[in-house]
Amino acid sequence: MSSTSKFELAVKCGTGLIASYFAYKFVFRQAHNPYLDTFATNFDYVIVGGGTAGCILANRLSEDPNVTVLLLEAGGKYEVNANVKVPGAVGTLQIDSGIDWNYKEYFILDRMKGLPQKDVCKAFKGRCPYWPRGKVVVVSVDTTLSQQDGKYYIYIAVMNSMILVKILGGSSAINYMVYMRGCKADFDTWQKSGADGWSYDDVLPYFKKYENNTRSEFRDDPQHGTGGPVTISDSLVEAPYVDAFLKAGEDAGYPTCDINGGVKNGFDRGQAFVGNGKRQSTAECYLTSEVLQRKNLFIGIDCYVTKVIFQEKRAIGVEFLKSQKIQSVYCNREVVLSGGIVGSTQLLLLSGIGPRNDLEDLNIPVVADLPVGHNLQSHHCMLLSASTTDNIKDYSLNKKTATSLSTLLKYIIFKEGMLTSSGYQASGLYNVSEESEDVPWAEMLIHLMCTGPDQTVYYKNFSYDDK
Repeated sequence: MSSTSKFELAVKCGTGLIASYFAYKFVFRQAHNPYLDTFATNFDYVIVGGGTAGCILANRLSEDPNVTVLLLEAGGKYEVNANVKVPGAVGTLQIDSGIDWNYKEYFILDRMKGLPQKDVCKAFKGRCPYWPRGKVVVVSVDTTLSQQDGKYYIYIAVMNSMILVKILGGSSAINYMVYMRGCKADFDTWQKSGADGWSYDDVLPYFKKYENNTRSEFRDDPQHGTGGPVTISDSLVEAPYVDAFLKAGEDAGYPTCDINGGVKNGFDRGQAFVGNGKRQSTAECYLTSEVLQRKNLFIGIDCYVTKVIFQEKRAIGVEFLKSQKIQSVYCNREVVLSGGIVGSTQLLLLSGIGPRNDLEDLNIPVVADLPVGHNLQSHHCMLLSASTTDNIKDYSLNKKTATSLSTLLKYIIFKEGMLTSSGYQASGLYNVSEESEDVPWAEMLIHLMCTGPDQTVYYKNFSYDDK
């Protein structure tokens, strides 16, 4: 065979291989669509709640191609609200946004026996502070439970329902993106209290594993990680008075240091869950396009889980409401609850897991008498404002600066400017009690925010009374 014939054969073979590749990729290979409208009967893992933890669990469990994973989320896709990815739009997400549960702490406080409701929360409208949680299903229900073939079933008759848009990513999709790990002693106290595997040294490798920290001095820091899926960054818009804030901390006896390094006290420039100008929610970072192509990962959106199905005392599946219809799925291995501090607790109680007296008062047969819901705590927050004579409009996040044409263009084209920040600038951890040396953790946390003269969005989000 002549050299010319060999060359022509090679070209034909190469062309054929290339054509076959593209035919496979674009014609024969069907892309996996993880979002389900109809559901198989069984999955290996059923995850309830596609929030901060649920998205990570879906990613990690589906790494094993030999298991099937179903993630059930009461809200919609992460892309349903364009403002979610924009850090500077955070003020639009927490109240009446369609992706928040619109909880109010009044109802919780009212349930606390012995708490004089008239003496609390006086600064809030109706004495009801908002409790933002990544989003509302408003359901009026009649709950009953029966036993069939050794299985407990909780039946929820929907009397009048309105399902709004919640969202994958949960609270990580609506919060202010402040990166705050907590003190070393917090975790070590959990360990001493019986939570094995939750000491600071135990959890530190996981903090480092998810971090892609962009601060240069953290590149080789044993407390931080680089190359992880979640980008942690300093603010791209730093107000000129951050140095004064840090100096004030030093004058009060608190060092300027890495407050996410396990320390008890200190002040530092703030870091945020922001990468390339975008919010780093767990939906953004863990449910990537590559992950969503895993053929063993399935997601049910707009699925409101109403109960866990038990066989004796083993969880074997869940029931959920979708399109006004109750459906059931079963697990071969585990049901994982990741509905958050309220959602998971509520689901356990509805399923018969909780204090016997409370469940019997609601005519819910008891599967397990456990102190579910006890010791519920939420941090209190006070909003204090101070004005300055300096012109800081270029550093202040408010409605005017966030919606100016120059700000919008700078963000859309370069992912720079005011919209890359929630207004968060710096933080300090400190103690106030006389016995502070004996307290192993910080008692107070202060955040420095730069909001400019228009603070209405913050007052609205906290539900402060206009007075």
